[in-house]
Amino acid sequence: MAGVQTEYDYFHDKMDRVTKKEQKKWIRYKEALKIYPVSRGTLTKWAEECNAVLDMDGSKLLDAERLEKYVESKRVNGGVW
Repeated sequence: MAGVQTEYDYFHDKMDRVTKKEQKKWIRYKEALKIYPVSRGTLTKWAEECNAVLDMDGSKLLDAERLEKYVESKRVNGGVW
């Protein structure tokens, strides 16, 4: 079946995005929103809480490593299922 995405494909694609993110120190909001499936408001709140925002000449960049550590610190053991 062409066009059907399996669970493996979904997580494989997700890991590709995470790997690309880890190669960069600073990422834009648009890139971060592809990695973290949340609203821009939530992402902004997280970035401000963990002090990961860099304002360079009006462009806001996010410290990818700091944001990742913050998100991972919120992980619930056993998952949410």
